[in-house]
Amino acid sequence: MTWHADRTLLAGYRDGSLSGAACSSVEAHLLGCSECRDEVSRIVPFSALDATWDEIVTTISLPRPGWLERTLRRFGVAEPLARLVGVTPSLQRPWLAGVTVTVLLAMLVSHLAAGGNAALFMIVAPLLPVAGVAVAFGPGVDPTYELLVAAPMRSFDVLVARAVAVLATTVPITAVASAALPVAGWDAVAWLLPALALTALTVAVGSWVVPWKAAVLLGGLWVGPAAVYAVGWRPDPAVLDAMGGAAGQLAMLAVLVGSALLVMVRRTTFDLEVV
Repeated sequence: MTWHADRTLLAGYRDGSLSGAACSSVEAHLLGCSECRDEVSRIVPFSALDATWDEIVTTISLPRPGWLERTLRRFGVAEPLARLVGVTPSLQRPWLAGVTVTVLLAMLVSHLAAGGNAALFMIVAPLLPVAGVAVAFGPGVDPTYELLVAAPMRSFDVLVARAVAVLATTVPITAVASAALPVAGWDAVAWLLPALALTALTVAVGSWVVPWKAAVLLGGLWVGPAAVYAVGWRPDPAVLDAMGGAAGQLAMLAVLVGSALLVMVRRTTFDLEVV
């Protein structure tokens, strides 16, 4: 080493007052000069060195943000909320893979069924986001629930954000599959409004009971009549008529609007200890 950084230069490096080029030059020099490294250690307080080291260790120890958290941050969602939404169990890869397989099987059955109708798909599709919301929040199903309760953030905000995130992932998957159904026109998307209505109703009922219990109850009420209908050996196209018809869609719209209003009225109950 033929030269050494003087105290003025090192003091500027310590204080952060050097230009970018000068700072880079000093750092490159410090890598190969033990004398200057010793000098830096003498002029930098130990408290500052300890704080810098603790920050490095903390940064390295932090888990790498998942794809969902990175996406939310990219769209301007605050880091704490993005972190709490990103760890939602029903938004992890195994769950999304299960949703995809379920949708594809329902679509396959629709093609193989007599007459090529999509009755089973129309029954199953609205339940997928409901199932996602069921395990998105609440004790016993969300491994981060205790952390969420202790977090300085309203539980209602997190629940709604997670419900919206579940819809934003399951609805596109279902929509892509519905494009290949053996039906055309409005019948191919008749599942969408029931899916939104049942999801909103699950969140609303979740203000009285934990969301997974609400989902089980509403799922039974949704599937039950369809099962009775199937036992009766009635023609499956009638299921599509009930869902895709004006009366059925208007009923689902009414449920959606009513549930949204109920959620807003009861939003403070989500911030209590446990529902």
